[in-house]
Order: sequence, then C-alpha cells, then structure tokens
Amino acid sequence: MKVLHLGSELTWRGGEQQQFYLISALKDNVGSGVESIVGCRPSSEMAKKCQQFNIPYHRIDFGGAQIQAARAIKRICKQENIDLIHCHTARAHGAAYKSAALFGNRTPIIVSKRTD
Repeated sequence: MKVLHLGSELTWRGGEQQQFYLISALKDNVGSGVESIVGCRPSSEMAKKCQQFNIPYHRIDFGGAQIQAARAIKRICKQENIDLIHCHTARAHGAAYKSAALFGNRTPIIVSKRTD
C-alpha cells in the first residue's frame, strides 16, 4: 500500500514531528507493506527532513486557493499509484478535498486532527 502524507506547514512543530514519527516507523517496519511518500511545501522543514533521511517526497505549493496543490495531488496520486492520502494539516485536507471535487481524484482521504 502506498500512502501520500500531506503536510502544508513551513515550520517544524509538534504536528510535523508526529507526522515524521509515523513515516519513520512505517519506513523502519519493512514487513508492513506500507510505502510512504510525503507531499510538502518546497522550502519547508519537512522537505529538509525528507532529504536528510532519504524519504521520497514531492514539492507542493499549498498557497492561495490551493488549486495548484489540488492538481498536483491528483498528478502525484496517478503517477505514484497512491492508495491512500493521509492529511496531517487542515490546509492539506482542503487541497485533497479540492483534488477530489474539482479534478476527480478518487484516492481515499483520511485526516488526522491533533488539536482541540
């Protein structure tokens, strides 16, 4: 199973650390059958971590109305044969939803909420 982990933050805080823990654990558990790919902002701390730890990632611009991000998510899902989108931020969730609503992306979406 291939999972696209989406995060839209530029900085490194608790949510990004939790996302990275999950991705790292899945990477270390080779027998799980789960392959993680990250979608994040080009100049984000997550992109730097992915480079540092050799985690595959795609650069996505989550700015503005997120139309470009939605289109990019659809392209990545098709190109990488993604089975599941895991949204780790509200902006990522919005972009994934728009990818489905506007561009017909049928990849299932799950959302993690980490705040009250």
